Amino acid sequence: MKGLVDEIARDPEAGARKLVEMCYGRLFAVAYRLSGNAADSEELVFRTIRHGVERIQSLRDEAGLFAWLDKILVNFFRMDVRRKVVSATMPVADPPERCDAEPTAADALAFREDAAAIRAAVAALPPVFREVVVLRYFEDMSVPAMANTLCIPEGSVKSRLSRAKEKLRRTLAGTIGERGASNGVSDARTETEKKWTAGN
Repeated sequence: MKGLVDEIARDPEAGARKLVEMCYGRLFAVAYRLSGNAADSEELVFRTIRHGVERIQSLRDEAGLFAWLDKILVNFFRMDVRRKVVSATMPVADPPERCDAEPTAADALAFREDAAAIRAAVAALPPVFREVVVLRYFEDMSVPAMANTLCIPEGSVKSRLSRAKEKLRRTLAGTIGERGASNGVSDARTETEKKWTAGN
């Protein structure tokens, strides 16, 4: 990645293509989990890349390219939130990792229902809480990295995470918990709730 800033500054059009090749998939995943809409996500990504190309010389550390672009994308998302109501649709959950034992039909049903409940719960969060949940639990960002991306103190990140997790815990306890008790899949409920009651 060394020399990328100079390369893009010399030829912005070629630089934009390179950024698309390098970063499109990652940026689209973040945008989709924030906006919940494929068309909006694609627009967010290309606005982010265009802005990145235009401001590439302000990037001081090329190793921080992805975090820098994440910050630009989140800022564009926030601007959009102020202008319109974001769709509550969330992306389809990734399939579970393979394991030695074949999952039973009950396991598969519990996973699908839990995934749907989690997506709905995250989608229903206010944008300021959805941001921290997406960055922490879907993008696996550290608290310092999140603070840098969101331009807020680390204490604010932790506070928002705590409040978001409490909202999710209450929501999931009222959906997954009730279904698990009635279907006899309380283990699935317990594992899901642990995700939102564990430490940061």
